[in-house]
Amino acid sequence: MKGESLTLCTIANIAVFLITLSSTLSFCLALHETPQEPTIFQVTDENPIPNIPNLNRKFSRNFIHKEFQVFIEKYEKKYSTKEEHMHRLGIFAKNLARAAEHQALDPTAVHGVTQFSDLSEEEFERLYTGVKGGAAAPQLFDSVGSEAVKLEVDGLPESFDWREKGAVTEVKTQGACGSCWAFSTTGVIEGANFIATGKLLNLSEQQLVDCDHMCDTREKTACDDGCGGGLMTNAYKYLIESGGLQEESTYPYTGRRDECKFQPDKVAVKVVNFTNIPIDENQVAANLVLRGPLAIGLNAVFMQTYIGGVSCPLICGKRWLNHGVLLVGYGAKGFSILRLGNQPYWIIKNSWGKRWGENGYYRLCRGHGVPFLSARISCRLSEFLKHHEIESLNKLLPCQPFTKESNNEDDHPLLVCQATIFACGGLALGLGMSHKITDVQTGYNLVNVWSTICRGSYQNDGNPALAEASIAFPPRNQVPQNYISMMENLWFTEANYRTKRFIFEANAIAKLKAMAKGGYSEATPTRIQALSGLIWKCFMEASRAVSGSAKPSILVQAVSLRPRRKPNLLHDSIGNLFWWGIASSLAEKGTKVSELVDVMKESVVAFDDEYLDSLQGEQGFEAISEYFDQLETMFSLEKPDIFGFTSWCNLGYYKLDYGWGNPTWFALFGKVGSAFRNHTVFVETKCGKGIEAWITLDEERMLVLEKDPEFLKFASPNLKISSL
Repeated sequence: MKGESLTLCTIANIAVFLITLSSTLSFCLALHETPQEPTIFQVTDENPIPNIPNLNRKFSRNFIHKEFQVFIEKYEKKYSTKEEHMHRLGIFAKNLARAAEHQALDPTAVHGVTQFSDLSEEEFERLYTGVKGGAAAPQLFDSVGSEAVKLEVDGLPESFDWREKGAVTEVKTQGACGSCWAFSTTGVIEGANFIATGKLLNLSEQQLVDCDHMCDTREKTACDDGCGGGLMTNAYKYLIESGGLQEESTYPYTGRRDECKFQPDKVAVKVVNFTNIPIDENQVAANLVLRGPLAIGLNAVFMQTYIGGVSCPLICGKRWLNHGVLLVGYGAKGFSILRLGNQPYWIIKNSWGKRWGENGYYRLCRGHGVPFLSARISCRLSEFLKHHEIESLNKLLPCQPFTKESNNEDDHPLLVCQATIFACGGLALGLGMSHKITDVQTGYNLVNVWSTICRGSYQNDGNPALAEASIAFPPRNQVPQNYISMMENLWFTEANYRTKRFIFEANAIAKLKAMAKGGYSEATPTRIQALSGLIWKCFMEASRAVSGSAKPSILVQAVSLRPRRKPNLLHDSIGNLFWWGIASSLAEKGTKVSELVDVMKESVVAFDDEYLDSLQGEQGFEAISEYFDQLETMFSLEKPDIFGFTSWCNLGYYKLDYGWGNPTWFALFGKVGSAFRNHTVFVETKCGKGIEAWITLDEERMLVLEKDPEFLKFASPNLKISSL
């Protein structure tokens, strides 16, 4: 089935958390908002770098002042006026909070106070980065350089480091000058010269800062401009044309742009050509090992607060690449939360001196990052939640929830994130996941591990059950087109859909359960069964009122396969592990809720361990094909009304704790896409005794449902996004 969008939102002590799956789900958790008195969370501690910092402690204004004084003394900062001192103190306080945010988003690294903590994000980027025109990685590659021949990647060493081979000079310092591109350029030439001659020379960045004015052939405004930034590919072209590069000793670095003093007779290294390497991490590793250190560009947003560890942000900025660095090696033991295990990482030489990072180096996990969007809202989080327009929740999401994906895979990444910062410290974090490969349990497993790491209590014992689903239900690359078309028609119908949130209190649910007890078994129906029966009945009444006649009605229940497998090996597995329980009714007047509940129970009674075995392997695809054929026959006779139900209760989202306390609210999306389906998602209220029903209907049926007296006898419409 093609993707839609699942959305989860959590609101924390200083934050709102919002996570969305891009296929069929979405929700939102709310924690207490930051109080008016500004306090911040601890972002570093006295423990060694491998430990995860404790974010539970809050600090007062006095603590911030003391920490700022320590910062001034440690980094020998001097401010000329009292006004400047107070201005930098304010920025320092904001950067402490920003470091805490980075710590939550990048939990396998350590973030905190660095020499850049008194600089705004804009100042930091202007003074200490410097790559131009890097809107995307291909923009860094000028068409002049030759394309690299594809290399064999089998047999590469597990770990590799050019520092151990003697091909890398000492860490240098660019200072408050946007000349990173020059340091990246000299680093790659120093390495290439070492491989060619066996001699490690310290080459001149100042020559490039003073003398190189080369422009990119495709982006004419991207010209090398000293401390104003540049591109490594431009620098290569300049060196080819100028005749070469002097050593540092004959053309020393000053950290500012001066008159060009290049002396051709003192050239130490000549550049003949350069090669563009494809954006393929295996090819990057192969070229690194076989050809030497590589000049690369990256986004430095997480580097301003980086202290050490393996940086593997859960989100990755889609802003321009803005910083040139030198790739010198890779390792194989960096932990990655996105992969829930040990994965390789890159070793990167930076140009901010040895007091930054790990003695001037940065470790970044290998693998593609997650697309990231950021936004700011000027109002307080509590004010936002008082809005009556539930559609406003979509502003906190990185993608449209519950939408049919296009044929362009770039439009629908497997995982996407948005961070929204409110006034006074509120933070909303929205994640989107493809429902083709994930379900709501997978989403919970991810955020649960994430929150555990943020609290510093995660034990990485490996998780062999992660792939259990793909072993039990091997994926198929080819599915008959008629099955794909049928599922698209089943789930995506164009209409003007509205989503409304209704509250069912505990006493109303108890009365409904008693009323819904039927003849199928003596057991009282569950809360979800009773609510589904009532809403299905009222949906059929609304459909009859809109169309003027009764039509066959199909109820489609999402049934999780995880707990039905014996033994339950699927609980922690990644996958979209549910199946549809399909019940039907002729939608006759006078149908009782108890009768509908009985039909619903019958539709899932066969979902036992034996049935799951029949769905596995190659014979499983045959069973699924037979199921699809039956659906195709059912829907071809007469177009029925279709209504879907899914329950997100009892998953544990209210127990999540990122170090800021448990959520106080759990919510869903605002407005689905124009192509979707009449659908209901159940979630628990904070106390666990009531249930929220997030009902999506086409506008005509929703207008009827909102006035249905039988429905309103049990349901209470909630007009605000949240009553917090």
